[in-house]
Amino acid sequence: MHFHLPKPLHGWREFGGEVGIIVIGVLIALTAEQAVEWLHWRSEVADARRALNREVAYNLGAIVKREQEAPCVDRRLQEIRAMLAAHSAHTDAKPWSPLGQPQLWRPRTNAWQTAMTGQVAEHMPLDSRIGYAQLYDEFNWYAQRAADETDAWSVLGELDDPRGLGPEDLAIVREARSRAQVAADKLNAYLPQIIAAGAQLGVKPSPVIETSLTASAVRTLCQPLS
Repeated sequence: MHFHLPKPLHGWREFGGEVGIIVIGVLIALTAEQAVEWLHWRSEVADARRALNREVAYNLGAIVKREQEAPCVDRRLQEIRAMLAAHSAHTDAKPWSPLGQPQLWRPRTNAWQTAMTGQVAEHMPLDSRIGYAQLYDEFNWYAQRAADETDAWSVLGELDDPRGLGPEDLAIVREARSRAQVAADKLNAYLPQIIAAGAQLGVKPSPVIETSLTASAVRTLCQPLS
């Protein structure tokens, strides 16, 4: 039994040409779709990086602000050490000028969290993604040290009026001063490295906008105790 393949109406050559046109059309369509998708993700990554850079700039600005307060913090902690050394639970201590305390602007992470939970991160260059991840790890470290410092200074505030502080109270205050000193030493040593890491990503610190309350607190902190 013989089988005869059907012949195209206009010959095999023309049929092959038509198939080729179809294949080329499909390839063009797929290429165009990929190009559109590439342009889409390129735009999404660019938007994400702009948002991340704004957030990083704010965080770096907060860190620069803490660096500027460092001399006042260090001097105040030394003044507190001297006061505690001279203080006696049986002395009728008089209140002195307010201690003040560091004004800390906590780092923001909303843009980073948004970028990491979506698909944008998958289309970001690996070196950029690693750079941002390392920097945000350092922001998290700074936030933890800032929390430690804030907690210690909240206890040191009891010295604004030392009258009525007994031996146990003074022991707690001394321990808080030690914790504040440890936090300050770590921040002083490590904050320049965080700023340098931001510079490697091409991001400069943005100025932090102070309120009248925070500006007053910083002035108080930087005034010698009387």
